[in-house]
Amino acid sequence: MYLLVRKVRLFTSIFMLLACLATGLIAQDNSGNIGGTILDPSGATVANAKVTVTNTDRNQVVRIVTTDPTGSYSIPIIPVGTYAIKVEATGFKAEDRTGDPENWRELVKPLPFGRAAEPKEVADMIVFAASERASFVSGTILTVDGGVAWRGKLF
Repeated sequence: MYLLVRKVRLFTSIFMLLACLATGLIAQDNSGNIGGTILDPSGATVANAKVTVTNTDRNQVVRIVTTDPTGSYSIPIIPVGTYAIKVEATGFKAEDRTGDPENWRELVKPLPFGRAAEPKEVADMIVFAASERASFVSGTILTVDGGVAWRGKLF
C-alpha cells in the first residue's frame, strides 16, 4: 500500500510540474497591455482624457482611447515594444511619457521582496505540495505571489 501511495504522489508531482511548465509555454506571448489611471496634480482622477499610445520604434500611433469616468484606461493586446503615451484633457497641458526598458526596476520595487518570482521558485512549491513532506497539508490554497495578497494591494 505504501508503495502505491508513493507512486501516486510521484505521478502527481510529475503531472503538476509538467502542467505548470506547459502553462508557462502557452502563456508565452508577443503582446502586452498598457493601462492606468490619469490623475491631475491634486491627485483627482481625470475623466474623458484622450490617451494616445505611439510605438516609438516605428513612430506609429497604435491606439487612441478615452479615460472612463474613474480616469482609467486600458489598451489590451499591443505588440511588445517601446511606447510613448500622450495624455490630453480639456483645461490641462498635454503630457508625454516614454517607455523605458529599464523601468522594470521601478515596477518590482513595491513587491514585498522587491523582485518577481523565479520560475524555479514556483516549480519548487509545486514539487513540495506533491511531495511526502506535504502529506499533512490539506484543504489549503498555496498562494505564491511574494506576499502581494497578504498586503491587500500591489500599488
